[in-house]
Amino acid sequence: MTTRMKRTVLPVLIMALGLGPAGFAATPFEEESFSIVLPDGFGEFAKNEQKEAKVTTFVSKGQNGDVVIVSYALMAPTEDLDEFLASERDSLLKSLNARLDSQREIEVDGKQALSIRYSLQGAREMFGRTDLVIANPRMYQVIYLGGTPDGPNDAKTEQMFSSFNVDEEVLAKIEQDALDANGSDAKVARKSENDQ
Repeated sequence: MTTRMKRTVLPVLIMALGLGPAGFAATPFEEESFSIVLPDGFGEFAKNEQKEAKVTTFVSKGQNGDVVIVSYALMAPTEDLDEFLASERDSLLKSLNARLDSQREIEVDGKQALSIRYSLQGAREMFGRTDLVIANPRMYQVIYLGGTPDGPNDAKTEQMFSSFNVDEEVLAKIEQDALDANGSDAKVARKSENDQ
């Protein structure tokens, strides 16, 4: 997990679990670079934007205290994506003081990702799943935390993770803006949905 992502996601997790003060302004997530279908019983996403850390986080709370979090930040350039994902996994587990239960390499919306399942002790025992998704130039984290071991593995949660996708045009614009800011003449070429 990038340092700036770790500094932001952990306080957001604490607030979302009711262990600290809440203070998010609700924002429709349809205007952002991703979409996701939440399971029944989850509230509207609330947005937390840390401009200094350049991390954006969306939090939705379920009726039973379960939480869904989606966050993203710009990735640092890297050549070894497997090593990068392993480092992000280790940082997330360390920041949560969580125990890794299982992991598997997956593709999310055609992008390389690592799906991890873990458990953590705190005010109450929690069980989580996080998909770490590389969507250049961003790194996305899709997080589910619940109070039962079955929560991260049930069919509704799986459908939610399967529904996550990113907007290629938004990502291409972000990447192009970064190239332009660095004085590059390179142009970003991405497949649009019409090309598929």
